[in-house]
Amino acid sequence: MELLMTPAGLNILLPAVALVVIAFIMGFLARIYLEQKIHAKAEEEAERIVEEARREAENLKQEAIWEGQEEVEERKQEIEEELGEEKRKLEKRQSRLEKRESELEEKLEQVYEETNELKAKRNELEERKEAVQQQLKEADKELERISGLTAEEAEKRLRNSLLDEAKREAAQQIKKIKSEAESKAEQQARRVIARALQRCAVEETTEATVKVVELPSDDMKGRIIGRDGRNIRAFEKVTGVDLIVDDTPEAVTISCFDPIRRELASQTLEKLILDGRIQPARVEKLYEKTKKELDEKIWEKGEQALGEVGVPGVADELVQRIGELDYIVEGGQNQLDHSIQVAHLAGLLAAEIGADRQMARRVGILHAIGKTDRENSNKSYAIAGADLAKKHGESKPVVYAIAAHNEERPFKTVEGIILYVANKLSIERPGARKEKFGNFINRLQKLEDTAKEFDGVEESFAIQAGREMRVIVDAQVVDDTEAEILARDIAERIAEKVDYPDQIKISLLRENRVVDYAQ
Repeated sequence: MELLMTPAGLNILLPAVALVVIAFIMGFLARIYLEQKIHAKAEEEAERIVEEARREAENLKQEAIWEGQEEVEERKQEIEEELGEEKRKLEKRQSRLEKRESELEEKLEQVYEETNELKAKRNELEERKEAVQQQLKEADKELERISGLTAEEAEKRLRNSLLDEAKREAAQQIKKIKSEAESKAEQQARRVIARALQRCAVEETTEATVKVVELPSDDMKGRIIGRDGRNIRAFEKVTGVDLIVDDTPEAVTISCFDPIRRELASQTLEKLILDGRIQPARVEKLYEKTKKELDEKIWEKGEQALGEVGVPGVADELVQRIGELDYIVEGGQNQLDHSIQVAHLAGLLAAEIGADRQMARRVGILHAIGKTDRENSNKSYAIAGADLAKKHGESKPVVYAIAAHNEERPFKTVEGIILYVANKLSIERPGARKEKFGNFINRLQKLEDTAKEFDGVEESFAIQAGREMRVIVDAQVVDDTEAEILARDIAERIAEKVDYPDQIKISLLRENRVVDYAQ
């Protein structure tokens, strides 16, 4: 270090430093040169890339222009074809319209011509009418002069004469038609009965196996069916009925041969409608709840019926079956009401002949329980009922009476005969089926009163349980010809005013009685 600080050392150090400085400057200048060269080369490369991109973009632009022009040409051609088609259609339509307009003009001209002809004919008819009226006036004057009657008197006499003649001709024609109809009645009756027999089974079965449930609105039908029919399928599966949803407004139909299942299904559906939540799980829940309530209600009805007729000590199963009779209707008769009535009648008959009244009432209230035995449908209801009574501890006299009351088994006890008679009295008395007895009496009275409304009718009697009317007329007021008309008029009046389930025969009686005395 000391050596370097000497003049000799300085002489050696200064050139070296100079060389280092020069080398540093040269390196710096070389670095600047290289950077400028690299920068120039990068600019050239960038210009080249930009130029290539510009040329490529120009090419793409030119291709897009060509493709667009081709697409425009194709679309233009399609539009021209469509316009040409529409133009042809318009030309055809215009041609049809021009043709129709021409036809309408021809028809209009024809109508004008016909109108003018009608006006001319009407004028001609008016002239003829005036001429005829004038002739009639002259004829009236001449008739008044000849007969000495006024126009009103002559018109009245002529009208009465024509009316009498028309009545007689009508009566003769009616008699002729009636005679011809009666000659063909038997053949026609056979055809009618054959058609009725064909429809009878279906109509009666439908009436006895369906129940209509009313809906608050037709929108409820969709909710009952449910999505993809899941609600209605669940309802039918749980209840065992057919649910018919058709075009009947605000109503659906429940179909089932079993009256208990039908009633249970209808009550379940009514509760679902009120609840508003119609879904498979809700169907099952309400069904079970309704079944329990219905069983209790049936039991109460059975207990009430036994209490009404005074029959104690009946097995629970039989009490339930007696209650079920309230839901069975045959021939228009509610079977529980029928059983109660038979029990009362049997008790009265037993009292009259000195038999066992308690036993008679017991067999009367139990005699129809076989109609609830749906498991033994191959047996008659009397035999099925006897089997049920035996199974649930009823005595032999009760079993024998139930089995014999339809004459399917021999009568072994007097109670069996009493039951047979009481049952016949209940089901075969006039008006017992299809209507209440009070309504039946009122209908018969109305039939007789309706017939008495006519002039010349002295008496009228409803006979054959209302299936025939016997009308007695005054022979001095009603002749044979007028009797035909009167019978028809009475029949028409009854058809208008009286409701009746079947045909009513009108028998009109007219007779002359001559009385003299031998002295």
